[in-house]
Amino acid sequence: MQKYFHSNAFLITGDFNRHAEVIHKLEWVTDAAINDLETFFKVQEYDLNITASILSVRGPDNVALKFYCTTTHNLISEFFIRNSSPEFFTAFTEKYGWNAETYYANEEQIFEQHQLQFIPPFLRETTRALLQSATHTLPKCYRARRYPRHNTYTQQLERWRRHNRGNGSGRNTARF
Repeated sequence: MQKYFHSNAFLITGDFNRHAEVIHKLEWVTDAAINDLETFFKVQEYDLNITASILSVRGPDNVALKFYCTTTHNLISEFFIRNSSPEFFTAFTEKYGWNAETYYANEEQIFEQHQLQFIPPFLRETTRALLQSATHTLPKCYRARRYPRHNTYTQQLERWRRHNRGNGSGRNTARF
């Protein structure tokens, strides 16, 4: 896919990123246009299902893939939503509010904005982690080192943003 969508970000999310015991589908948040993704997968002869800004595909290997398409501006907001269980995200929004149009450079900013400890995606299943984050009592193993995969995504996004700054094309052109 990088060959065809080299100018777009694809951030893996969902059950895989939350380290679920069973993964039924692979999910990404992307700033690629849903029409472009649709065209790409039709050529590959995948079964397609499009609802709003979500493209679900299933190929000959029967693996389900899901793409949450959003703007570059809202990429991290959508990433945060998809990296959280519905229970966690509902509790977060009820306690701290949520504006999907707010720009974030990374997920850490979302937590910093509310004076919370960063909660890695694999702990965003229940509200307990949110309570621990608010009192800065997450276990030391999570405080002492940052979530490595998260840092990789953050580094990729920063490289991508630096590359696209001032290119004037209006298109994203960085490769990952």
